[in-house]
Amino acid sequence: MLASLGRGRLLACAALTVLVSGCATPAFDQARALHHAGDSAAGLSVLISAQDTIPERDQLLLLLEQGTLELFDGQSSAAARQFVSAADYIDAEDRISLRDEARALVTSEATTRYTGEYAEQLLAHSHAMLGFLLSGQAESAAVEARRAGKRLREHEDTLDSATFTRALMALSFEMAGQTNDAYVSARALPAGTWPATAARLAQQLGSSDADTLAPSALNNALASARGELVLAVATGQVSTKYSSHLNNGLAWQIAFPAYRPVDAPTPALSLQLANGKTPAHERASTNINQLLRQSLDARAGALLARQSLRLSAKHNLAKELRAKDELGAQLLAIALFVSEVADTRGWYSLPARFDLYRVAVPVGADSLTATVRGKSYTVDLNALDYSRGPVLRLMKF
Repeated sequence: MLASLGRGRLLACAALTVLVSGCATPAFDQARALHHAGDSAAGLSVLISAQDTIPERDQLLLLLEQGTLELFDGQSSAAARQFVSAADYIDAEDRISLRDEARALVTSEATTRYTGEYAEQLLAHSHAMLGFLLSGQAESAAVEARRAGKRLREHEDTLDSATFTRALMALSFEMAGQTNDAYVSARALPAGTWPATAARLAQQLGSSDADTLAPSALNNALASARGELVLAVATGQVSTKYSSHLNNGLAWQIAFPAYRPVDAPTPALSLQLANGKTPAHERASTNINQLLRQSLDARAGALLARQSLRLSAKHNLAKELRAKDELGAQLLAIALFVSEVADTRGWYSLPARFDLYRVAVPVGADSLTATVRGKSYTVDLNALDYSRGPVLRLMKF
């Protein structure tokens, strides 16, 4: 039967087969929905059960999603290893693959191996740092901080708003006892972001900057504090991509990925001690949606070039076949038109915003309550050990 089919009909079948193979993996959607609903453990179970069915092209997403769910399920050490593996995968695979290029020329970007937006690549290091710090492995966190610094330098303009990652770098170096690197990272933060942290690090280094970096009220609060609590706060759900199309009937079609608009800004966190007062604190924040859009915008030129090349290749292939197999050529043209969809894959277990709060814990304070949109977490301040430096806690709203 296959022998009776023309070349165009065979290629049409192949194009549609590859398109079907490029469809989204349902296990990801199920796991992410459970995670954002507050049940990361159940989402993790879904992912683990579906591991053998995840195609090769989505291996990075499996690492990122599984690491995220492990992190918020309290498995911080395992999560850190997943994110290190993800960063290693990006380094190994983020290059031109002849096989992927050939496949993409007759189908779409969605059939290639996913290597992440620039923001996702950077956030893999951020999450690895978080996992290591939460599991008491500060030296390993500092290693990832250096890798994150390299990634930031590679895409400096695109990732200039990655304040959360820069703050995590400073914290990682500080917890590892690498004060000079911590100070350099803290000074790289936007003006006024972590002034007390920068001042304290400057003082430890004997720098004159210590006298001018932090407001006196915050300095005094930290000087008299019982200890310091650091809150890594994930809020909301990141925006997803959709396939935006331009077409001229059935003659040609170009598909671009775009992020769906965000309805409203993510609200800030409210911090309150048991006595009703707000503790002295400083915050480093990143709008993840904004960072992802900047990353996609940075790839727009390359995406357009690949789209143009693919459109030309598809047109020439159909034209070449038309003289030999008119029906096959028509089928191929339709199949190639239908197969032109944007790559809408992404790391969708991310929050809409990530904040890193450094909170001065007053002497005598028993508890701290963090609230966003009516949801609250309460931290028992008496149960924390401040003798080894800042105490880190992870929260998701």
